[in-house]
Parts: sequence; structure tokens; C-alpha cells
Amino acid sequence: MIFTNEQGVLEHDTFTPVPGTRQPNWVELHRLNRVWRQWMDEHSQFVTPDTIDTLCYMSEECHEALKCWMVARLPDHPRRQQPDKTIGQEFAQAIMLALTALPAIDFTEAEREGLQYSDMRPIINICSLANRAVEECELQLGGWAAYTHGLLLAVATWPGLDIAAELRRCWAALAWRHASYHMHEYPQELR
Repeated sequence: MIFTNEQGVLEHDTFTPVPGTRQPNWVELHRLNRVWRQWMDEHSQFVTPDTIDTLCYMSEECHEALKCWMVARLPDHPRRQQPDKTIGQEFAQAIMLALTALPAIDFTEAEREGLQYSDMRPIINICSLANRAVEECELQLGGWAAYTHGLLLAVATWPGLDIAAELRRCWAALAWRHASYHMHEYPQELR
């Protein structure tokens, strides 16, 4: 099994992370995401969707990150439209949705299959993992959680992405947008 140690580094006897990659404490982020989801369910109309819808939204956010990447990569291309958010913001929403869909954090199957690694560009691999998670869930094949875990591992390799900070900003922005009247009750541990 893969686990996150107290320094936020993934450990496993066969897992070799991408050099320079620091994985966040996924178990703690999953717990905090559950706290946030419960608060949102109780204080807003922004309630938790079912698993397939959550995964579809996750895939959509990954493709929004792809759009941001394309704009940055091809700034002078005539099809370029400036996105409203950054790649980090789009990934944070995708991660929030992945953590919402997953009942628990267990990277064993994703690591065994090497899902976080690909010969494709990282952003293409991330979108592919999101699409495969949706397909597996829709067809009730059971592998959607492994693809979703692979997506988390792959996103964490994105250069300069502070997942915990981006997630906190994402949670707060959505809470302000959908439950601003109740922000005085917003959980301290999410701030």
C-alpha cells in the first residue's frame, strides 16, 4: 500500500515518484474535503452530486486545465481565448471532485498499474485518466477509483502546483459563491 508520511511524501516499497515531486498528504486533504462537502451540503444548494456526475465534472475541469495549458503554449494562435482561471485553479477543482468521488485514499491499484506514468504529455495523461474514470464508472467496471487515484498522483507532479493551497482557495471561493450568508460558520480548519 502507498501512504503519505508526516512530511507529505508518498512512501511504498516499490513506488518511485517523479524526481522532485512532493505529494501532498492525500488522506488529510480527503478528510478536509469531506468536512467542506458536509458544510456545503448543509449551507448551500451546491450539494454533493452522485459519483458518476462527480467524475464527469472532474473530467470537465481537467479539460479546462488543458485549455489553459493550450493558451499558455500557443499564445498567438487564432483559436486562443483567454481562460477565466489558471491551470492550478482548474486542477484544484478537479482534485476537489476526485476527493469527493473517492470513498477513501488507497493508491495500491493505481501504483501497481503505473497509471500516473505515461509516454504522453502530462496534461494529456491527466485528461485521459479522468475520461477512463468516467468510462469505468459508467460501465460499472469498478476500476474508476484506480484511475481517479492515478489522476491525483499525476496532477501532483505538475510543476509549481501547491495542491493544498489551491484546494483551500477553491473551497473558499465556492463557499463564498454559494453560501456567503453562512461564511461566519465556515469551519476554521478549512481556512
